[in-house]
Amino acid sequence: MIDELLTLQSLAEFPVLVLLVGVITQITKRFIDWILLKFFDIIFMPTEIISYVISLLLLLSISYASGSFTDKTTQELFGVILLDLINALIVSMAANKGYERITDKETLISKIQKKK
Repeated sequence: MIDELLTLQSLAEFPVLVLLVGVITQITKRFIDWILLKFFDIIFMPTEIISYVISLLLLLSISYASGSFTDKTTQELFGVILLDLINALIVSMAANKGYERITDKETLISKIQKKK
């Protein structure tokens, strides 16, 4: 029973991806902030950007594991990667209260704070 908790088929489903992105983001946010401060002098990175990168990595990994990158033409690979980029945006927005972020007056880029 426990060996079928997370399968490749369940990982490809939207609610599971949203849950995983939210959990991984919560667990790794402080560590990523520490790395960004130590090596790049970035004091604060918005959680939305971190969750987008995490969801993109998850979706690209799922595409690779399911064989979406093997024996494809360049156009087909471009299509798979483009769909993963768009789907990562949707998953990240769902994991981070997307509607509130869209209607917010501040942009994400303006929230990034570099060390002076």
